Amino acid sequence: MTQAPEVLTDDFIDFCRKTGSEAIFTVNYAAARYGSVQEAADLAARWVKHCNIDMKFKVRYWEIGNEVYGPWEEGNKQAGKAQLTGDAYGKDLLVIADAMKKVDPDIYVGAVAVDTDSGDDWTGFHWWMRDLLPQLQGKADYLILHQYFMWPFQGDTYTDPSNDVLFGNLHKLDDAFDAVGKMEDQYAPSEKGRPIALTEYNLVNASPHQSIELINGLYTAEVLGEAIKAGYVASNYWDWKNGLDSKLSGDMALLASGDNSVPDATPRPSYYAFALYDRAFGDKMVAADSSDPNVKVYASRFSGGELGLVVVNPNDTNQTLQFDFTGFTPQGKLMGWVLTGHGLNEKQVSWDGEDGPLGGGGPFPINTIDPYRATFKTDKPLQLPIQAHSVTGVILY
Repeated sequence: MTQAPEVLTDDFIDFCRKTGSEAIFTVNYAAARYGSVQEAADLAARWVKHCNIDMKFKVRYWEIGNEVYGPWEEGNKQAGKAQLTGDAYGKDLLVIADAMKKVDPDIYVGAVAVDTDSGDDWTGFHWWMRDLLPQLQGKADYLILHQYFMWPFQGDTYTDPSNDVLFGNLHKLDDAFDAVGKMEDQYAPSEKGRPIALTEYNLVNASPHQSIELINGLYTAEVLGEAIKAGYVASNYWDWKNGLDSKLSGDMALLASGDNSVPDATPRPSYYAFALYDRAFGDKMVAADSSDPNVKVYASRFSGGELGLVVVNPNDTNQTLQFDFTGFTPQGKLMGWVLTGHGLNEKQVSWDGEDGPLGGGGPFPINTIDPYRATFKTDKPLQLPIQAHSVTGVILY
């Protein structure tokens, strides 16, 4: 029996096969604390064997533990053992990674990192990065960061930040990426440039009402765009199914569960940010600027030459954007998709004009909802109408 956020390995593999998804697995590092590093290495290696050999499902990306620097993690503060340090974790990682790669040498192993360089308990975690980075010795293929942007509480009271405050936190993606690079320069310059994966993120570190409102659809779209711009090699949303928080009235998941207002598995607004990028974002990001700092434009090129745009407009008014292109000559055709609603703090959203349930979320399935199509003149700059509080995805041909 599993709960909403839990899944059995073989069921998850089946899900990935049916959806064409790339998997990332987090191995049980706590076993090294409760038992020994050899036991943890054996457990991890057997998991690689089960997935990649026995099940013939190639899991390429593996994390060694989850937020293991934090006292909330299993095995960190254990009776009879000192608090885990970056030095001890790094040495254990080498043993675990070696055991895993003996089973499948083509996998990529990630090391748990933080973005603050200090000796504090709850930010730098006792100089975690200073002690970790020199230990990796080229054995970690990438570094792992998590980002929840803010802890919006005073004591146990949720402060209910404004939408502007929430959007104002997005700079932390760039800040964190740059901070890790500076720490590499200082503590392990020979390994500078190791990829960084954003393997967990959400609007805030909690489940407030905003997490299931339209704002999180727009926010997630901006996180995806800003993470690509910053240079992260992966962006993984937390999480798929979670459950409604009865106290804060929100849910960090992409799909509803345990919410009497909507059917189980109703997509939350954040789900549609991924649907837009899946449709309108191409193979490579290209430079794009916006004259309105509130309106974000993320541009890309497809392998076939088409130009993809994802436009986020959090303003309460419709906008008409004028596009000037460099290095792209459109043929005068476009196809588009729009996520919007009646306000940033509304739970019900629409996809291409079709509303979701009154209780919140959007319509599903969406493959049966036709995209918008239009033609435009190519002898003058493109004028593109953008709805208020929306995310718009467009492919220009």
